[in-house]
Amino acid sequence: MSVKYVCDGCGKEENAVFIKSNPTQWHKPEDWFQRSDQDGIQDACDRSCIEDIAKKSGKTCLVVPI
Repeated sequence: MSVKYVCDGCGKEENAVFIKSNPTQWHKPEDWFQRSDQDGIQDACDRSCIEDIAKKSGKTCLVVPI
């Protein structure tokens, strides 16, 4: 089974990262960005998509760099 992440900015799709030490958890691709708030999660494949998502949604473009 696989899980795909979809960029909310450009629509790019990429497979999630499977954590072998915890088989119940999937994570965003390592070079992607993700933020969440009361309205849900926003995923972005790069910094330019963060800006596009912020413009469309009216939300902040700040993300924690981890």
